[in-house]
Amino acid sequence: MWAGRSTLPWYSRSEYDGTMGERKARRILLVDDSPLTLELERDWLERDGYEVRAASTLADFDAMLRDWSPDVVLTDVKMPEVEGPELCRIIKQRFEVVPVILFSTLPESQLAPLAEHCGADGYLSKSQGLSGLSRALHDVCEQVLW
Repeated sequence: MWAGRSTLPWYSRSEYDGTMGERKARRILLVDDSPLTLELERDWLERDGYEVRAASTLADFDAMLRDWSPDVVLTDVKMPEVEGPELCRIIKQRFEVVPVILFSTLPESQLAPLAEHCGADGYLSKSQGLSGLSRALHDVCEQVLW
């Protein structure tokens, strides 16, 4: 389910590639402490046409952002180094215009207030499966970025 804030003017630095006005692939940064989960999600989203990078540690996350800017960050909530809500606050301090989506196995009744409290732009439940992830992420990009 998507629960977004629509008060900020969202845009994407990668929306157009400059050649005949064609859209470039949306850049998604996945953050999850499970390498298997990251691999499955990355493969699935790449097949759907997204440009996906993945980070399983805070050091990976920091290194990734040194030379690459995501359009959306999709982060797990429960991780050992830093939890998703804290990571959301870090991202919002660095990049005001990058939407952050909490992605978790927590029930929506817990995800919604957590997303609201930390300033996330939305939340998605992992219970929707990978096909649900594709649909929900597409909806998020439509509402927030395009």
